[in-house]
Amino acid sequence: MLWGPLRAQATLAGRGAIYRRLILVLTVLWIQYPFVWLLGGEGFRVLPSGPETLWYSALDVIAKVVFGFLSLAAVNSLDPAVEEPAPLRGSSPPLTTNSPR
Repeated sequence: MLWGPLRAQATLAGRGAIYRRLILVLTVLWIQYPFVWLLGGEGFRVLPSGPETLWYSALDVIAKVVFGFLSLAAVNSLDPAVEEPAPLRGSSPPLTTNSPR
C-alpha cells in the first residue's frame, strides 16, 4: 500500500520526492522492530534485556516523535499552489470537515 498506490498518487501530485524520503525513513525504522524481537529475549536471546529495551525505546522515539517532526517539516515545505490529485479508482472520497448540524 505505502510503496504502491500511495506512492503513485504522491508522484502524480508532484510530491513524490518528499513522499519517497519519508516512506524510506519509516520503512527503515519499522523494519527494525522484528529484528529486535528476533535478537531479544523472545527470539534467539542474543541481546540482553537492557540493550533490547534501549533499542526498542530509541526506535519508539525516532519512529514516532522524530518522524512526526520530519513529516510536519515536509508538509510546511510543500507549495500550496500544487493541486490535490484525483482519488485513485476504487478509493473512498476524501473526508470533509463540514458536517450537518
